[in-house]
This record gives sequence, structure tokens and C-alpha cells, in this order.
Amino acid sequence: MNFKLPALIPALFLCLLAYAFPQAAAYASPSLLFDPANTAAVQNNTFQEKITINVDTHQVQSSDAVVTYAGADLEVVSVTNGGFFPEFSFANDPAGTLEIHGYSTTGSAITGTGTLATIVFKATKGSGSSSISYTCSGGTDNTNILSTAGQNILNCTQLNQVGVSYSGDITATSTPTPTTTSGTTVTPTPTQVPGNNTSPSCTHLTTDVVSAVGTPLAVTFTCSGSDPDGTITASEFIFGDGTSQVVEKSAGSSGSIATTHTYTTIGTLGASCRMRDNNQAYSSIPDSCKKIIKIKQAPKTITASAQTGSSTTVRTPALVSIISETPTPEPEAVLPSPETTPEPYQAPQPQAWPPKPVWILGGVVALSIAFFLLRRRRPPRSNPPPVPPMNPPTPTNSHYS
Repeated sequence: MNFKLPALIPALFLCLLAYAFPQAAAYASPSLLFDPANTAAVQNNTFQEKITINVDTHQVQSSDAVVTYAGADLEVVSVTNGGFFPEFSFANDPAGTLEIHGYSTTGSAITGTGTLATIVFKATKGSGSSSISYTCSGGTDNTNILSTAGQNILNCTQLNQVGVSYSGDITATSTPTPTTTSGTTVTPTPTQVPGNNTSPSCTHLTTDVVSAVGTPLAVTFTCSGSDPDGTITASEFIFGDGTSQVVEKSAGSSGSIATTHTYTTIGTLGASCRMRDNNQAYSSIPDSCKKIIKIKQAPKTITASAQTGSSTTVRTPALVSIISETPTPEPEAVLPSPETTPEPYQAPQPQAWPPKPVWILGGVVALSIAFFLLRRRRPPRSNPPPVPPMNPPTPTNSHYS
């Protein structure tokens, strides 16, 4: 068979390129999306928004969604766990910020798609429009999706927002005035509250900690309020981690009640309190009696033993697994810890050089140059000498005598 080298060069070049740059697997970019993205809200009625999460095959451990909305136009009625993460907490600021935190305390990796949370809003506006959106900067302080290695894998471009249009309350109807059969108007008699009691009021809630790293975390809450026609007898504290506590104490007509709660949950938690008077009536919970407690994952500490018989405490980022283990020698003396813990030494990572695509392309270029040089050094083909025309033989005359 007659193979021509010039015809094989393009095919060889394409094969090497395919080997050097294999096609990458198509992975969906992690995203957090509102569903639906547009809604028509009726004044004094509620509507629902879901936050869907998609991490595809990425292994994640938690996600935060910081949602901003028009506090003058919307009220948050409820926030429920969508089930994508087993653990869930949230904190709402009625001024227009809702922080949602989904996470796993078991350390197991979570993949796929699902619902992070379901939010029920109530429209308080009868016309115009507003939006519901995420606060995102690309870091871990606001909207994020954290992998099991503790890295934020969410790009802020993979978020959307909700357009809300408002209309008037179409369900509002006037209440007819009762009349007798003779047409005389009857004035309803108002219902009297037993004892004509006035409910107490909660004035403010204070805490000694609003942000910390690691659990368990003890936080002291102080709830203050007053009762205009009686005395404060108790205060109910809602800690935001699924627990609450009623503290019985006589605080007079105006006073404070304190308690300490220990958190074991990582996340952004919404705490609040309300007062109770001597007639068992509770106060409302204004914004001044609400607090947001932020508790972040603490870095883990391990003890790495060296062969020299010393022990050193090394700080490692949270959720980073230790791959190699150092054999444990005989009992050893522990050196006293210095006042400050030095930063851990990061060993340089070996890098393969040059990368595979570089040397493959180099080989292709070298092969092309060699072929070009061989073509130039080949002696030119010489044409064969021309063949002289063959003349017919000259006849010879013979004379016979």
C-alpha cells in the first residue's frame, strides 16, 4: 500500500490535540433560584416563594441565603425548611432582610437538587412593584454554597430575583349594620375584656454576644418591658434554635428578666422575647425585642506528634480531613504552648512541569519542523535525457553487373 506522509500529518496532529485537551465533563453550575421569578401580589393576601438549590454532583455541606425585600411592602409570614439540608435555621429583620441557613451536622456530603426553603410573604401594598433578591459578594459572609472542603462554590451570576407587582385588596367587603324588623338601627354592644386588662409591652432585648465562632456558646439574654396596669411576672425567650424558655420572675410594673442559653447549633439564628403580666397576658414582639445571633464553624485543632518526642498544636481549617497519620511514639513531654499560636507551615505542592498539553504540542511542532526540513533536503528529481529520434536506415543501392 502506498502511504503518503504529508497526508498523515494532519490526522496525527488532530489525534495529539484530542489527547492533550480531552473534553471536560459538563457539570451544572451551582445555583440558588427563586421560584416563581414573577408574582402578582394582592394587598393583605399571602403568596409563596421557594428557594431551589442545584449543586449537581458537587459535594456540599451547607448553604446561606441572604434575602432582601421591601420591608414597607411585604411581611414575612413563615419560613420552612425545604428538606435539602437536614438542619435549618433562619432570622428575619422586618426592615427587609431574611437570613436562611441550611446545613448538615453529620458531615455527610449532599449532592443533587432540591428546595432550600419555602417563604410565605404577605403584601401590605396595594399598587406599584418591588423586588425580592439575594445579597451576594462571592464570599462566605452572605449568600453562598459551601463544599465539604469549606470553599464557596456559588457564583453570584447563578442567582435570580423576583419581580412583585401589587394590586388592591379584592376580598375586602363592608360589614352590614344589623337592623330590626321595624327598621330601627341597633348598635352592637362591645365585648368587655375580663378585668379590662391592658397587655404588657416589650421594650428591648439585649445580649452579651451577637457573633461568635464555635459551639457550645453561652449567651446571656436580657428582656425588658413594662405593664401599665399591673406587674411583669415572666418573660418568654425564643432562642431561634428550636428551643424556648419561660422565666418566672416578678419584675414590677417596669423591669427586666435575664437568662443564659447555651447554643450547640452552627448558623444564623433569630432570637426574640416577650413579657407576661399578672393576668397571664403576653406582649407583642416588636423589632426592638429581636436579635440575630451568628455562630460560625470553629477551626479544628489536632495534635501532630513528631519522631523527636515533641507535640505541637496545629490549627487546621474546618472540615479538612487528615490523610496521613504519624506513628505514635512512646509517651512524650508536651512543650508549653507559646502565647500566640504560630501559623501552620504549608509544604509546597510539587507540580508536574511542563504540563501535558505543553510537551505534546511541542512534539507536534518538532515533528512538523523535521518533516519540513526533510522535504527541503530531498534532491530535486532530474528528468531523464531525451531519447534521440530513431532515423530509418538508409537503403543501399546494389549494382549487379
